[in-house]
Amino acid sequence: MPRPASLAAPPHLRLLEARQPQEDICAALRARRAWAERTFLDIHTPFVERLLTRILGFDHDLDDLVQEVFMRAFARVGDLRDDNLKSWVGAFTVNVAREALRRRRRKRWLSFSAPEEIPEVAAELATPEIRDAARALYSLLARMGADDRVAFTLRFIEGMQLSEIALLCDVSLSTVKRRIQRAEAWFSARARRDPRLAEWVTS
Repeated sequence: MPRPASLAAPPHLRLLEARQPQEDICAALRARRAWAERTFLDIHTPFVERLLTRILGFDHDLDDLVQEVFMRAFARVGDLRDDNLKSWVGAFTVNVAREALRRRRRKRWLSFSAPEEIPEVAAELATPEIRDAARALYSLLARMGADDRVAFTLRFIEGMQLSEIALLCDVSLSTVKRRIQRAEAWFSARARRDPRLAEWVTS
């Protein structure tokens, strides 16, 4: 995502800023310091991009979604109370991703069209078999409800702990467990019938 011109800084200065203790960055963010906003963007943009891609698969609007995450974060920076910036921005990322999933589903219902074909979501991976499995995975996830898909993705694709997923989704641990169990059962039953995914699903 392009950085706003007002936040631009030379590379050597950005490196020094990134070395600031996280609690100092949080305090400076709350004070609306430009260097802290630069540092926040530099450190957390790759995480936000990765999380959105893991949840959504390929999305033409990825740059816009990343910008939306940081716009919401900066608008709510006064609410920042702890020093866990990654979890804080992760929660905004999950909300933006969930809304994008629901917009996709409404669009499909209104147009009576089939789900959008998933392009090369894993083009950097080595083998055609893995690329085919990735496309099959996201085609199947496109049929899953937004809340279950988010929980499933964070657990099995991003590899997060249950407590972290609960924090990012702003729900209880028991709710996260229910969503993951439901999503895993739904996914496994269908993946076993797809030859591209069957070998990746444990019996």
